[in-house]
Amino acid sequence: MFYINTNPKKAIAYSDESIQLFEKTNDSSYYDWANAHALRVDNATISNNFSNIIPHAFSAMKLYKYQKNDEKLNDFHSSLSVSYSLNGLYKPAKTLRDESILYNKKIKNYPTLVIDYLNAALDEKLQGNYTSQQEYLDKALANAALLNIDHYTFLCYHGYVVFASQQDKAALASTYFEKIKEIFPKFKNSVFHKILFLEVQAYHQYALKNYDAAEKFALEKLKLSESFNSKEILQEAHELLALIYTASGQTVKAKEQDYFVLKYLNDTKENSLKNQLVYYQTIYETEKRDLTIKNQQVNIALLDAENKVKNQWLFFGGLGLLAVFAFVWVIRSRNFARKKQKLQENFTQDILNTQEEERGRVAKELHDGVGQQLMLLTRRSKNYNDPMLENLAKDTLDTVRTISQGLHPIVLERLGFTAAVEDLVSTIDENSDIFFTSDIENIDTFITKDQALHLYRIIQETLHNTLKHANANTVFLTITKEKNTILIRIKDDGKGFEYSKKIASSKSLGMKSLLERTKIINAKLNIDSQLNRGTNTSIKVVL
Repeated sequence: MFYINTNPKKAIAYSDESIQLFEKTNDSSYYDWANAHALRVDNATISNNFSNIIPHAFSAMKLYKYQKNDEKLNDFHSSLSVSYSLNGLYKPAKTLRDESILYNKKIKNYPTLVIDYLNAALDEKLQGNYTSQQEYLDKALANAALLNIDHYTFLCYHGYVVFASQQDKAALASTYFEKIKEIFPKFKNSVFHKILFLEVQAYHQYALKNYDAAEKFALEKLKLSESFNSKEILQEAHELLALIYTASGQTVKAKEQDYFVLKYLNDTKENSLKNQLVYYQTIYETEKRDLTIKNQQVNIALLDAENKVKNQWLFFGGLGLLAVFAFVWVIRSRNFARKKQKLQENFTQDILNTQEEERGRVAKELHDGVGQQLMLLTRRSKNYNDPMLENLAKDTLDTVRTISQGLHPIVLERLGFTAAVEDLVSTIDENSDIFFTSDIENIDTFITKDQALHLYRIIQETLHNTLKHANANTVFLTITKEKNTILIRIKDDGKGFEYSKKIASSKSLGMKSLLERTKIINAKLNIDSQLNRGTNTSIKVVL
């Protein structure tokens, strides 16, 4: 039994214990395995611990897809959208919620529809879109009427009273207050409903400008909320008090409540870490710039070779009397040009291999040199009983490890290609607004070490290009093995581009790097992209 509302910390502990038991069985057909990950996300959301949500969210979605459990997957999309909203990620939250609403309309799942519309109304409020907020409240109440369950009607009336009070619509607030007052006795033993009803009473009195009565109900709500173990509800209680104190001219008290609100909202980090990141980022950009210059030189040489062949054809084609001599000469010249072009390609490939070796060397020096020193500094900082120094040392060590991982993926060597790609996707997803969906088979036993490295770099470059240029909302990554072929697909819904122009541009060195890496491992790269229709990238490796 999970203590989702009353004790989220205990719920998280029980969720983790259940997940560990399921992992020992390693049977993806267990529905409760996916449910345990989904509940873990809900528990982390309630306790405002967003950093632990993404890994469990990916696991839950992967298991639900494997089980072909569309209903559970849709319910999870609905709850995950709440997690996004709580962290200000309104765009991906709306994408997930719209999918949930569309699915639940088809199956007439009115409870989830009511909750989705209420959460959508809350998001619109936080973004200042009050007209849209009221539209979603209307839709929520319409579905609650079809459902005819007092709990959902209670939630809708609560939303209307808060909305009307904040928009200075006292008459509308009074109308819905009388409605919610009629059904509240059915929930008098529920702490959750008591908190909401106290909030409704406070907002109603606020709308009527009875600020003393409003303060009384708001303070009662705050006291009851402190025993409920929800930071979000506590934050709302302080916001309500700040609103009342501001309206009644009690400036000092209003500022005290604002302080509590900011305490919950602020999540700052030490500015000194930025300098660390800038420094190591400069090293990386310098290396990238040098590689760009070398690639430009290679491209110039290749163009010169191609132009030389064309000129030779024109020149010798016009000399009819010397046709035989010209033919032999052109053939030999073309062979030479092909050899030269092949040498240039080998040179480019050597540059890529040298770059990987240099990255590995720098990453090793960071890990074994700077990393070890920072680890020692972290341990010694504990002796000074200075939490700020200790956190700074720890965060700096984490930063160096992140940069080292970016230069050379240690996880690729330790855990293999599949785990490295999953870690890459998870890392990018955590640090961007893009919603990732992945279906990755374990192909570690079918590819060599060099193939694994170049395939990882190809996927990494493609995802970074999507993140930097595509303006995409979603990315879908699949890695499958079909008979004697490995197929990798990366699809996004971004703005797309004209591939022929991109590959012809001398500035498109990243694209040429992808082509050279596929040649090194004898793979085939296909990029299908159109403006405003997204991009579909596929890599095929014949074993």
